Amino acid sequence: MKKNFAGLIIPALLLVMVAASCSRASAAEKELFVGFSAGYQLVQHWNLEINGCKEAVEAAGGKFTYTVADGNEQQQVADVENMVQMGIDMLIIGPCNSEGIVPTIEELKRKGIPVMTSDIGVSGCEVTAHVASDNYQIGVMAAEYMAGELGQGPNCADHMAGGVRHRRSRKRLCGHHKKV
Repeated sequence: MKKNFAGLIIPALLLVMVAASCSRASAAEKELFVGFSAGYQLVQHWNLEINGCKEAVEAAGGKFTYTVADGNEQQQVADVENMVQMGIDMLIIGPCNSEGIVPTIEELKRKGIPVMTSDIGVSGCEVTAHVASDNYQIGVMAAEYMAGELGQGPNCADHMAGGVRHRRSRKRLCGHHKKV
């Protein structure tokens, strides 16, 4: 699963980086500076994504910075505004609030800064690129793994972690329940 995720995010990131460098200063003139704003706490998923992006940006000769808003929308907006002040050329964001971040994304677009959403999309504006997981299939895979480890029947646990207030968590749960 780790390899599949890296296989999706890194090519998408590199494509957006190429587009960003073409629309702004050439690579010879300026080092590409990519900012990543994670909306939620650093769990394995976000750690893998942030580290994969960092490695890809640095391998391409760029600079990378990231922040984690821990579910605080105002903090995420402030983090992104700070990254703009730092001079980022591109933003990757996993928003805390898909609607609330739209004005900030629109402002970045007006400034010519490409925005790529990761895992969690936005509602109400276009972004340069979006990379997401198939959360329903992740739920199915988790159920298959659990059944393989614990066996079928009453010994099989039926629990998926993650708040079901998020659409992606509900999709994982639906996939899990279909298989269990």
